[in-house]
Amino acid sequence: MQPTFVRSLISGAGLTLLGAAAFAQAIDLSSGSAVVPPGVYGIDVTVTSGSGGGGGSDAERTIGTTTTQGPGGQGGASTTVTATIAVQPGQTITVVQGAAGAGGENKQHNNSGGKTGGAGGAGNGAGGTGGGANHKDYSGAGGGGGGASSLTVGNLIIIAGGGGGGGGGSWGVPGGTGFAGATAVDNVATCAGAPGVVGVGDEAAGVNGNTSGDGAGGGGGGGGYTGVVGAGGAAGREHAEPFSSGGGGGGGGSCYFAGDANNSFVSAPIAAAGPNGGTGGSSSDNTATFANAGTAGTVTAVVNPAVVAPPVVAVPTLETWGLLTMGTLLAGFGIRRVRKQG
Repeated sequence: MQPTFVRSLISGAGLTLLGAAAFAQAIDLSSGSAVVPPGVYGIDVTVTSGSGGGGGSDAERTIGTTTTQGPGGQGGASTTVTATIAVQPGQTITVVQGAAGAGGENKQHNNSGGKTGGAGGAGNGAGGTGGGANHKDYSGAGGGGGGASSLTVGNLIIIAGGGGGGGGGSWGVPGGTGFAGATAVDNVATCAGAPGVVGVGDEAAGVNGNTSGDGAGGGGGGGGYTGVVGAGGAAGREHAEPFSSGGGGGGGGSCYFAGDANNSFVSAPIAAAGPNGGTGGSSSDNTATFANAGTAGTVTAVVNPAVVAPPVVAVPTLETWGLLTMGTLLAGFGIRRVRKQG
């Protein structure tokens, strides 16, 4: 027989091992995946997409005594989706963190050559590239859309849509602001990453015999899911009235889907606005402030110790059925003997 203090130590060690993973500890997802630790049956997840890059600026212009400038539009904010998920020890968690959209190039006075739109952020649904500005002197290029972020466990998936890129400034008209990623999260079976639409390039209709007109590029659309992605922003127009700047890119859609009974949502996903997009560029004859990229997305998972293992339902075995049958027969035999004795 073991001494009492030895039994107590063994019992305490067992409790420590069983409860080792039952603390609200973060799960390391830096490599893009992680295995659910032993003893863990629930995780709190936060999925944030990349936000859009700012649009490039029009150059400063002075006509008479009036100086005008068309700064680039700000990129659209990202989306943050939070939820609590039921998991099983040993399952693999896979994540994709959407990258930020890059800023569009400015168009400075006397600086010839078309300007390039900002690159869309990579992700599970990449952001669209911003539209380029025309080769004429005065317009800015569109910012890139932010990439969508995702988390999957088994067949369960969550996607947070990226923010749209800001539009390029044009003819003293500020570029359009990129649209934020969707803050309504849809429960759909088609929840799979899809890229945002490329921003529309320079206005090239031409006028009075010109082969092309001057115009800013639209922002790239944010990455989203199948059928619900950010639209590319429209191109600006400068060669004829009405003048316009590049439009902001649309925000990507957000979604979730459980897939099967192996994983489920303990609490329904909730979406909210994430970090803002990059600021638009501005410029003058002497100085220039370039458009900024958006903010990169993140995905985190934290153990939720309040979610426990599902109850185990005992299934009767052949041995169990045999014992039940024997008990019934013996009970019947006893009743018959009592009746005969009576």
